[in-house]
Amino acid sequence: MAFAAPSKVFYGKDSDMISPEMIATYNKIKSSETHIDVQKFIPIDFQPGCTSATVMSRVADKSLQTFFSSQTFKQTPLGVASHQVEEAVKTDVVINKTEATGVQHKFQFSLQAFQNYAQIQYTGFGKAAFKYYLDQSKNRLSFEYTENITNKQKFIFSHTQKRLDDISQVAWALDF
Repeated sequence: MAFAAPSKVFYGKDSDMISPEMIATYNKIKSSETHIDVQKFIPIDFQPGCTSATVMSRVADKSLQTFFSSQTFKQTPLGVASHQVEEAVKTDVVINKTEATGVQHKFQFSLQAFQNYAQIQYTGFGKAAFKYYLDQSKNRLSFEYTENITNKQKFIFSHTQKRLDDISQVAWALDF
């Protein structure tokens, strides 16, 4: 939105005029504002009947995860230290191709301390990932298996086990 340049702008009781440089600086700052993606801070998958404590806990978790994943945090001494710890506990196990299968199998074990989960990823016949969320309120284990059908089509099976329910899903994903 563009504003017309004022002929005279006053500020305060003394009728001091605001300089054109200050107005230009204000307009520059105003035009460079960025909008915040609310979904990065507030989960959108709340179920009807959630308690206010659950909502507050999930919003706090999501906000902290967004903060810990941000470049701003990663450049702080604490962010650098957490990355070093996560890299130190990350382990890859590779099983080379055999003549019988012709497939290389790779397992990647990692602990994401600030995101509160441990993960095992498998690549070989397909792609699979196990995640165990360490947060007691979530108490969740998830599994996802992905198989490429073509370059632009994938078959996905996922299963999530929570404290009160289990969810299994089958999907067909298309890349455009």
